Amino acid sequence: MEEQEKVEEQLQVKEEFTETQQIKVSEEEKEQNLKAKLQIIEELKTLVETDEIGGKTFNEFRALQERWRSIGQVPSSQLSGLWNSYNLQIENFYNHIKINKELRDMDLKRNLEIKLKLCNDAEALIEQQDISNAFKSLQQLHTTWKETGPVAKEEKEIVWERFKTATAAINDRYHDYIDKQHAQFEQALTIKNSLCEKAATIATKSYASTKEWQTATEQLLQLQTEWKEAGEVAPKDRTKLFKKFRASCDKFFNDKKDFYQELADEQTKNLELKRALCEKVEALQESEEWKAATEAILEAQKEWKQIGAVSQKHSQKIWNRFRAACDIFFNRKSEHFQSIDTEQTENLNAKLQIIEQLEQEFTNSDTKTLLEKIKELQNKWNSIGHVPMKEKDLLNERYKKAVNRVYSKLNISEREKEIERFRSKVKGFDGDKDKNAYKIVSEREKLISQIRQLENDVKVLENNMGFFNASKKANSLLEGINNKLTNSKERLSLLKIKLKELDKII
Repeated sequence: MEEQEKVEEQLQVKEEFTETQQIKVSEEEKEQNLKAKLQIIEELKTLVETDEIGGKTFNEFRALQERWRSIGQVPSSQLSGLWNSYNLQIENFYNHIKINKELRDMDLKRNLEIKLKLCNDAEALIEQQDISNAFKSLQQLHTTWKETGPVAKEEKEIVWERFKTATAAINDRYHDYIDKQHAQFEQALTIKNSLCEKAATIATKSYASTKEWQTATEQLLQLQTEWKEAGEVAPKDRTKLFKKFRASCDKFFNDKKDFYQELADEQTKNLELKRALCEKVEALQESEEWKAATEAILEAQKEWKQIGAVSQKHSQKIWNRFRAACDIFFNRKSEHFQSIDTEQTENLNAKLQIIEQLEQEFTNSDTKTLLEKIKELQNKWNSIGHVPMKEKDLLNERYKKAVNRVYSKLNISEREKEIERFRSKVKGFDGDKDKNAYKIVSEREKLISQIRQLENDVKVLENNMGFFNASKKANSLLEGINNKLTNSKERLSLLKIKLKELDKII
């Protein structure tokens, strides 16, 4: 009996682990169940005190057993003592009362059949794949075992040993299952604590651009994916840990929402300012007050550059509207002044002479002399006024090819050649600043966009270099990044020189 009680205590300890997964009974209901079972124990005591036991008394005994089994849970603090009292009265009934031998033998046989079936059921649970469910089912079998009366003495140890062996096998499997589950909980806890720290770092950083916010968003979403894949932690840690992780996520996305709301407000304001400039230029696009209108439109273009960005949804559309109004005016102005055919024809002939000079094979191979000659011809070219519109594109294309061919002969670096070509291009804008005003604005915005992108690339590359530790593999990667960084800085320097050259004519 002591050995059986020991097994029951072990099962009770393990059962506590699964308590949170079971249906909870109210404390008030448990107290009522306790009173009901105490009443049954008292009735059993009364029954035991009967001098003679016949069929009627035995039926009353069975009825009390059935009532006991039908009553639900009692307070856990009372469970052990309650069972001891109940089993004592059951033993007293069988051992100390003179009962009818035939009824006793029938009951012992019936109890044996029940316990043999419980052994079969327990042995079947050993092979069940779902060990958690098998362990729960074992608890029910033990409850039934405890509620079943005794068997014949010669069968008692045999049947109990069989049931105990099956119980031990299931307990061993369940113990391994719990150990593995604890290990998984600990591993998931370590991972999720790390994810909480990473999420907190992302949430507390400051982000100044939409690109930075997008990068951080992708990083946080990746952490959320890793959180889902990390598995479950122990129930005691689950709520607290998730609240901590979610708090960082909520902070980040609330801050992001505020940033984009402020950005949207600013972009809406910028859009209204640019619409006002569009209306201003549209009001002048049909003007014939060429000087006054030109000055007003050029001033509008300067204001346009000083206004910040608008949303991508409206950016291209509002720019097209503004540029179209500028084009209408300057095309009209250009057409108006092209009416001076004699001057434009003379300009055409003068430019053709310059092209012919550039197309000649230069006999002097001295770089300095060639460069001075090219600049002299370029200055002369830029000083010449308008040519007929129908000749302009072909003339400019032929001029560009001639200049590039001469540059290719210069003994200077590709960087210097590119700078000189850009200066030539800028001087071309300067020669007809009114008509090319929108081209100047467009060229400047393109340069600024490229500079900002390169500045960001340089910053990212410099940050990345700090992540590498000294190793052969790291040195190889570091060398590649360093080369890319050097090229980016050289390109950035070149673009800034171009921007300065362009700003000289504004």
